[in-house]
Amino acid sequence: MNIIPSFLAAVHRRKRSRLDARLLLQVVGFLTGLVLICSVIFMYLMDHEGQQYGFLDAVYWVISTMTTLGLGDIVFEGIAGRIFTMIVLLVGILFIFVVLPFTFIETVYAAWVEALNESLAPRKLSRNVHGHVIITGADPLSLSLARKLERYNYSYVMLSPNYEAALPLADRGLNVMVGELDNVETYEQARIEIASLVAVTGMSDSMNASVLMSIRSIAPNLPLISVAQSAASREILSLAGATRVLQPIDQLGHALARRAYVGDSRAQPIANVDRLQIAEARMDGTDLSGLSIVESELRSRTGISVLGMWQKGQFHTATPEMRLDSGSLVVLAGNADQLEKFNALYPITHREGRPVVIIGGGRVGQATARALTEMGLEYRIVERSGRAQMNDEHIVVGDALDHATLEQAGLDHASSVILTTHDDDINVYLTLYLRNYRSDLVIISRSMYEHNLSTLQRAGADFVLSHSSLGANTIFNLLKRSNIEMLAEGLDIIRMPAPAKLAGRTLAEADLRARTGCILLATIEEGRMHVNPRPDRPVPQQSEIILLATVEDEERFLEAYPQTVV
Repeated sequence: MNIIPSFLAAVHRRKRSRLDARLLLQVVGFLTGLVLICSVIFMYLMDHEGQQYGFLDAVYWVISTMTTLGLGDIVFEGIAGRIFTMIVLLVGILFIFVVLPFTFIETVYAAWVEALNESLAPRKLSRNVHGHVIITGADPLSLSLARKLERYNYSYVMLSPNYEAALPLADRGLNVMVGELDNVETYEQARIEIASLVAVTGMSDSMNASVLMSIRSIAPNLPLISVAQSAASREILSLAGATRVLQPIDQLGHALARRAYVGDSRAQPIANVDRLQIAEARMDGTDLSGLSIVESELRSRTGISVLGMWQKGQFHTATPEMRLDSGSLVVLAGNADQLEKFNALYPITHREGRPVVIIGGGRVGQATARALTEMGLEYRIVERSGRAQMNDEHIVVGDALDHATLEQAGLDHASSVILTTHDDDINVYLTLYLRNYRSDLVIISRSMYEHNLSTLQRAGADFVLSHSSLGANTIFNLLKRSNIEMLAEGLDIIRMPAPAKLAGRTLAEADLRARTGCILLATIEEGRMHVNPRPDRPVPQQSEIILLATVEDEERFLEAYPQTVV
């Protein structure tokens, strides 16, 4: 068993191992001596009562009495013998049931537990690991990054300062190593000399700066990606050694605001991958409303492709028979000229002037408000605590569950509402309340954890985004082996090298959409992009592909077409 060498190593490594061993031997020796002394006294008292017993009988009686067995086959008849019996019994209880177990726990059991813990969360990384990513936090962003690395078969290790924090992560199947985060020795044990990247996440900006300084002292050229909680920390973290400083909160604010944007064009670009643009459009007020995709003839008229449709927070992949409902948001793909042609054929006759209501005036709420201001959109922030500036005309102080507060914020005629609180349970509750308040309201919600995505969607959220997934995608992209753009929580545009099992086959032969659910948006060969490739066109060898996929579709694709990490 692997635990035996680990146990022996733990005993050898413990600073008190020699002292513990000496203490255990002393206790056992003292107990042995006590048994011998009590045996001699037993023989003397029995002889005084006229009973004759040998030395082995005496040892047998002492041990059975000390262990409280008291079989009763050998008993004293006199007062002195019975008093001695009680003394031996009490001494046995004290030593056998208190002193000896406590000493055993402090010596043998403690080393055993340490060995067991180290088998789950070691203090040194295995030598067969290379090109790995070192993650210094255990926050939602770090967990999201670890899961994404697992899906793409990249090696990683999450650092934790102690076993109390590490073991729950190990129980969840994550690769964890124990070590002080600002200690140079920790990163040497994590084999930083052969790591590909370090993600400094999940801590305060001041702690991140200390960690960056420690790492940079032994890895001057390694890419270090740090997360900053405030804009003022960007320059400090760069000075501390960060190659790139991310601000997921601002990134999330812009992504949330983009979902509420209603501008002069019907098709609003939401993502770009080289020349390929992904856009969203509502079909309200056009002659396309109610038509199927085949009947709309959008491909022949404009050159764009309909990828799917958002309905009540769920993305549905396009089929020829899918109807372009007026209340749904249609996802389109094409180049800039094709989208411009679509907007010319189906223009918006008037610009939306209704405000956007933001619930929560924290950092995400403020970042969303700044993004809406840049877009020229009107907004109102509903803030419960009054921590926001009271003289700001955009702030409404009050409870979001109070009808008067919502009416004051303009929710009755708002175009959309954005939930920015950091508590997923509160966001679920607010989503249920607001969906009941106005069935036609577009609800955009922040999510802290990926596993709450489906709950928020079932509650009625139209779109769900989280800074953890946005930040994880950005860090993953910086590995320069893939490119992922998140459209919404659980729906990504993925750029990757064409897998060997797919290269050379046509889309019709691979039946990619039926087998995995992924949509092949484009192929890139020698710098040339082929958008919306025909079903009979083979996927070129040594090319890149761009996919649209949900998390589940992505996992099915990677299972069918595994990536080779070099």
